Amino acid sequence: MKADRVIRGRRTIGPFPQGLTKTIVAASLVCIVHASKAQSFEWVKQYGGGNEIARIVTDADGNIYWSGTGVHTGLIRKVSPQGNLIWSKTLSLGTNSFGGECLLGPDGALYFAGNFNATCDFDPPNNVLRTAVGEHDAFLLKCDTAGNFQWVKTFGGLGDDSGHNLCMDASGHICVV
Repeated sequence: MKADRVIRGRRTIGPFPQGLTKTIVAASLVCIVHASKAQSFEWVKQYGGGNEIARIVTDADGNIYWSGTGVHTGLIRKVSPQGNLIWSKTLSLGTNSFGGECLLGPDGALYFAGNFNATCDFDPPNNVLRTAVGEHDAFLLKCDTAGNFQWVKTFGGLGDDSGHNLCMDASGHICVV
């Protein structure tokens, strides 16, 4: 599986092994091309406009999770092995904020990091509100495999703080960088 770069304007991607091409017209668009282990083309899907992928991960069942940034939003999506959208979450993070890294925990939970400013609802419409202390604060969000909010941790000082990368050790401890 490969995540294509952000596509702006009019582009034709392909040709793929079966001769398929896909023409895309958008201001900014996420496009995922999926190939089998034998490297044969299976499908190409486009998801929304104004989005950029930060990370793609897959689970043992072949589901695809991706995180990224829209216009002042953080995005996390789960799609089936066939590319069909299973669930989607959009967080309004504020001006010049981003949704970045995601990773799957051993229990199948999805962890998502980034930064936000002002006040953000991390579980709309349930009003899990956090207010940034500084210009931007970092966050770490956990969702279950169905995309349900579990918890959010925010941290930062008076300056500009971000959660760009995630890693997990063998004991399940998460490090946000």
